[in-house]
Amino acid sequence: MAHALKQAIAKMSITIAAIDIPPDHLKYLSRTVEESKWTVAMYEIAFENLVFADQIFDVSIANFVLLATSKGGLPAVREMYPTLQPGDAATLTSWAHLEHIATEAAF
Repeated sequence: MAHALKQAIAKMSITIAAIDIPPDHLKYLSRTVEESKWTVAMYEIAFENLVFADQIFDVSIANFVLLATSKGGLPAVREMYPTLQPGDAATLTSWAHLEHIATEAAF
């Protein structure tokens, strides 16, 4: 499945914006990008402090942002929502709790 997804993305005219704080994560991604020939802009910033214009993205996918950011991810979602074009979608993935990551209640 991953190979098929890489091939499909390579054929599309899209640009991916990748956001993460740990530089090692972006370094790993850069190797994958080189192998896949994707067009990716990488940003080493906190999700709670996005620097993108409003309504710039068609889709936003956030993995573990809710769990790994402050206040249960609410500030991050508030930053993400305006970057979506009207009627477009965001997908967020997370686990309920991980012992090695301290979290705060969202509400």
